[in-house]
Amino acid sequence: MIVVDLEQLHSSPHHGDVASALVYSAVAADVRTTIIDGQVLMRERALTSLDERVVIDEANREAKGLAERAGVAGQKII
Repeated sequence: MIVVDLEQLHSSPHHGDVASALVYSAVAADVRTTIIDGQVLMRERALTSLDERVVIDEANREAKGLAERAGVAGQKII
């Protein structure tokens, strides 16, 4: 289950049509709370089960290694 904040400028007006607002206007940052299998994984936009800094650091480290293996390390990729 997710709780989505549709009271934002980019998702207004939605005239009570929640499905259309979710499909056409909502963005990832609108998700406030996520519950999976009874476990709250994100509450009020803050992760409860992961350390964001650790995830970001690991992703950057892995991306650097991948770029090195692909021979594109140090190149600007658009």
